[in-house]
Amino acid sequence: MSDEEIRDDEIEKKEEAEENSLRECLEMMKNLESEKEKLEKENAELLNKYLMKLADFDNFKKRMKKEMQEFQEFAISDFIVRLLEVIDNFERAIREYDEENPESFREGVNLIYKQFKSLLQKEGVKELEVKEDFDPNYHQAIDKEEREDIEDVKIAEIYQKGYTIKGRLLRPALVKVYVPKREEV
Repeated sequence: MSDEEIRDDEIEKKEEAEENSLRECLEMMKNLESEKEKLEKENAELLNKYLMKLADFDNFKKRMKKEMQEFQEFAISDFIVRLLEVIDNFERAIREYDEENPESFREGVNLIYKQFKSLLQKEGVKELEVKEDFDPNYHQAIDKEEREDIEDVKIAEIYQKGYTIKGRLLRPALVKVYVPKREEV
């Protein structure tokens, strides 16, 4: 074989290799295009599912908010019904008041008072136990008196009882306190 034939053969082989490489590239491009279309379709499906779940979640939140609002509006209904029984008893006592026997009226009012306190206790309302030491978390001082015979603030008198509901402060006790006398400078 001559040099020219060898070159022609090499050129032909190069062209053939380039042609094969071009075919492979075209095939790869078709595969990539197909894969791209597949991924775009899958992406669109996932986006659609995501948007549907997002809408479902939004609807769930709205439904829960509505149910919570209804619960709050009607949760107190049972308590109100039981409270109305206390009011009914007060009305009966007032209606049946006998001037000649005020002691029976007093006993009736005491029974209603006990009924009312029992109702509150069933709802978790408890009267604050007021001890000698003043605690600003549970007591509100509305009056004070200086005393020489004490070192810490002490409760002197209870003006209004305090209450908790299920362990949480509902209303502080209003109290008068004794405070240590300040030394004049």
